Amino acid sequence: MPKITRIALPSAVAGAVIALVVSAAVARAPKPQSAKGGSISAVTAVSSAERTYVNVPAGKWANVPGANAKVTVPSGWHAALVIATLSADGICSGGECEVRVTVDGHVANPAANTDGFLIGQRNATFVRWMTVGHGAHTVQVQVGIATGTEGTVRLDDWSFTVERAKSG
Repeated sequence: MPKITRIALPSAVAGAVIALVVSAAVARAPKPQSAKGGSISAVTAVSSAERTYVNVPAGKWANVPGANAKVTVPSGWHAALVIATLSADGICSGGECEVRVTVDGHVANPAANTDGFLIGQRNATFVRWMTVGHGAHTVQVQVGIATGTEGTVRLDDWSFTVERAKSG
């Protein structure tokens, strides 16, 4: 059996090792994303008190019918901050429900790879945002199944609000 020998390190060396480990962990921590905008200058709100069923192909995302908005950024603006808020109850067949917001097909922030926000039978609300340039933009709610299987997502009593503020 090998003999284990303990070595006493001077406190300065031990402190330096701990500081190095902590700073390496902090250096790998993701930095938060941020954007700033002025006053809200346009709002679009859509909602449904009816059950909305969405068939989701395996490993794909599907648009929620009616849960979209067009946002136009005036040509005199450098950019706009688009803020999207969704509130909904959800039930899935085939796994856990995920939901995300896209702007012109790009996943809005915070976007963790392709993951969405999990929703369940209780009401969930989440906010996503993106900075866009001038022109017309489409903001869309999409649903998926977390397990990557085929299934149906049912949204109840959902409300989708999109706000625009001048940015940059």
